[in-house]
Amino acid sequence: LELKLKFDSYIERLEVESDKGRIKQVLMNLVANSFKFTFNGAISLKLRLTCINRESFVEVCVSDTGIGIRNEDLPRLFKLFGMIDQGGQLNPHGCGIGLTICKKYIEKLGGDIWIESIYEQGTKTFFTIPLKEQLTFERYKRLVTAVSNEVDQLHESSLVEFTHRPSIIEIKRKTGRDF
Repeated sequence: LELKLKFDSYIERLEVESDKGRIKQVLMNLVANSFKFTFNGAISLKLRLTCINRESFVEVCVSDTGIGIRNEDLPRLFKLFGMIDQGGQLNPHGCGIGLTICKKYIEKLGGDIWIESIYEQGTKTFFTIPLKEQLTFERYKRLVTAVSNEVDQLHESSLVEFTHRPSIIEIKRKTGRDF
């Protein structure tokens, strides 16, 4: 089982004014759900900037290659005690309140949460969190362009050869960059 993290590089320059504890709990719950129902393949955590009705949000997606969820079962997932039986895969360690709590937290923070799934192929759970300061299209373009230029410079100046799989400390030492 592989765990992946992917995010737009300019995400780290954006501020979200929110409840860190609640966001952490939502992430922990969603990743734990993916681990419960994914037996091989990958679980991915992706972050990106999105705009919905002229408002800027960070969109988080936890996706997996697990057993998936039938379309007819999706509406039950955010209901209290909304557990579903996935062909004998009902989780004995859950009680059906986790996604209900996640939904209440995210909505209280001004965001939204939803699930997309293909049965027997995997599930994607998304949630959004509003940015502290809304982005205009011009500011967004400047931000993306600036980061793109930095990435190009990093690639040009940081081509370092390793003869083995390096540790983060070795990469920092050879490139002079902090990750």
